[in-house]
Parts: sequence; structure tokens; C-alpha cells
Amino acid sequence: MDSHPLTDLYCTLAFVLVLAAAASLRGEDPRSPASAPVFFGISRSTAPGAASPAPPAASATTPMPPPLVASRLLPPATAPAAPPPAARAADEPADTDAVKGTVAEPAVATYQKAIEQDDEDFQKKVKALQQDYMKKVEAPYKTYVTALRNAQAAETKKRNLEGALAVKNLADAVEASGPPVAPEVEGAKRQPAADAPGGKGAWTVLFRSADPSIWNSDTNKGPTYFALPLKRAPAGVQYLKLTLGNGAGVIIPMTNQLLGTTSDIGKGMYRWNGTGHFNSKAYHLGIADTDLPVRKGCVSVHAGNPDEAGWGFGHHHAINDNQGFAWAGQEIGPAVFEISVKTAPLTEAEKINLLKG
Repeated sequence: MDSHPLTDLYCTLAFVLVLAAAASLRGEDPRSPASAPVFFGISRSTAPGAASPAPPAASATTPMPPPLVASRLLPPATAPAAPPPAARAADEPADTDAVKGTVAEPAVATYQKAIEQDDEDFQKKVKALQQDYMKKVEAPYKTYVTALRNAQAAETKKRNLEGALAVKNLADAVEASGPPVAPEVEGAKRQPAADAPGGKGAWTVLFRSADPSIWNSDTNKGPTYFALPLKRAPAGVQYLKLTLGNGAGVIIPMTNQLLGTTSDIGKGMYRWNGTGHFNSKAYHLGIADTDLPVRKGCVSVHAGNPDEAGWGFGHHHAINDNQGFAWAGQEIGPAVFEISVKTAPLTEAEKINLLKG
């Protein structure tokens, strides 16, 4: 039975569309001669005696369908990203020898001079701010001490000797520590690159805060709310220093292994408590002196049997009410303590503050 002419035309068009789609998948232009269909091994474009067919003219009304996007099947090949250049330490000097004798040398010299001048101006501003800070806190500090002495006299007059003694101890500690010093400004002191964050022989700060709960954590919310995990302490720790805000400090021998533990120092005369343990409604962190008397209400840096007073954070012995702060066995008001470590021998000046036992 003869087929209808339109049926043959539709079949031919369908076959051509299939071939065009296959050419698109191969990345070829279906309109080029190279993608012409092959019948029985003979290409239409190379048939004997046949002229190469011209590509069909583009029509404004019937545009060619766009080729299939290869990325829908396979992701396009991309060149690997170039590795970022190695970062240079902030305090590592740039190599300027390469520009000597070139037109860039004067610009480099001007740049370095500008940095030095900026550093000098910055230091002056920091010093001025610190002096202004000291002036502003001096009067309230004196008022605070006077109020404590007045309270001591009032309690004595009422024959409340225990209360008078407690206020006296606090007043003595506050006067001994002096007014709070101006906080350091980040960037005011350029730190050496070796043995970061402190240089070789420098003290590396592990904690600086009035909040002992952040001990052995990764915290940095300002110069007086800072802590590092103990695992980031420099290797080879030899000494630990506990410092009060006014710069007074005590030093004990220390190792990396003992930083987070409770350990005896100096044949048992002193005890380091680096646990940060919460007990009796207070955190415990600091250095205990086993010879100091422990009375009701005094701050116990080491909570045990018996409790022990000293320097740092602890609970109020036999009261267990809230967080206590102490220096040399005397309670002080809330204070910022700094704990730092050193990997080098002590200087002669530092040996004065060493608790030998």
C-alpha cells in the first residue's frame, strides 16, 4: 500500500531532527556539512558528483533551536584555583632590598617614615588616654577607701569586732593594691614575632578577667575579658605568674602538664589550683598558701579539706554565698586577675616575686 506523501515528509523531518539533536550532543553545529547524515557509509556532503549543500539560511521567523547545554549532562571542566599567596605576619618587615636603586625606593622610604610617625602619634594618644583614666578613677578610689575606714570605725564602735576585722582586711587589701591601672590598648605595644603571642622570654597571657568562668576557654571580648585554651600555651612552660590589676604579682614554677590541675608547689607550702572548679557557689582559680589562717568568711582559693586562702578566686569559707576575690589571703573587691606563663628563665627582678616554699 502506497504511503501518503505527508507521512513521508513528517518521517523525514523527524529523522532530521533526531540527527540534529545527536550532533548537538557531540558539540557540533547541526547546520555544518561535517554533521551531515551518513547513509550506508556515504556522506551526503561527499556523495560522488554531488555539490556540497549550502547551509540553510537563517530565518527571522523560524530560528534554529539552541543546542543542548552540555553542562546539564556533565559539569564543565574548570582549572584549579591558584593557591592564595602566603600571608605575611603583621610584624614581619617587608623586604625592601629589591627596590634599592629603582624609582620605587623614595616611595618605600616615605611609606616607612609615615608608619613610624603614625606609631609614635598612636603611642602618645594612648599615654594621654591612660593618664586621663587614672585621673578619673583616683577620686572615686580615695572615696572608696575612706568609706571602708569609716565602716571599720563604725563596726568597732558597735563592738562588732568580727565585722570590723573583715572591713579592715578589705580596706588594707584595697590600699595595698592601689587604684586600678589604666587598661592596655590593643596594638599599643608591638609584640615580637618569635614564640607568639609573646616573644622569646616574654610572658604569654592565658587569662585576663574578673570572671573566672572563662578560664581555659577561647574568649576575646576586650583586654579585660580574655582567655586562651590551655592547649594553646607555648611548649616548655617553666613559670606561671598571677598578677593583680595594679601590677603586683606572684610567680610559681609551672609546667604545661600542671596548668589545668591542682598541684603542690614548693614542698607543699603553696598549692596551684588551675581547675577553675565551681564549688560552694564560686569558681576556684589561683595560688593557695597552706600557712595562711582560714577564718569564717575569708576567701578560700582551694576548696578542700581543709580550705586554703591565697591569691585569686574562691568561695567564702563556711558561708558559701558568692564569688570571692583575694590577694595574699585578704579579701578584695571584684578585681581583674591576669595569669601568664613563661618558657625562659626568670630575670633577677622577677625572682623577687617567686614563691619558693
